[in-house]
Amino acid sequence: MTLRFAEQGHGIAALSPPIARPSYDGGSVRQVLTDWGLPLMPVHAVMRSRLLPARVRTFVDFLASRLTVI
Repeated sequence: MTLRFAEQGHGIAALSPPIARPSYDGGSVRQVLTDWGLPLMPVHAVMRSRLLPARVRTFVDFLASRLTVI
């Protein structure tokens, strides 16, 4: 929704590059404030037990591979 508002000229939006790229390439949005970025935010995976189903462990591993680890 934020991307759509920006495409319609209703202001600026903080968007991740993969989400904004098609609109940027198509010319419906442009990059501004190139030296500014959102602050880093911690992400935690909290489980009730160390014993995880394989699908949960796979999902947590996937997220960890996609997020920057500090």
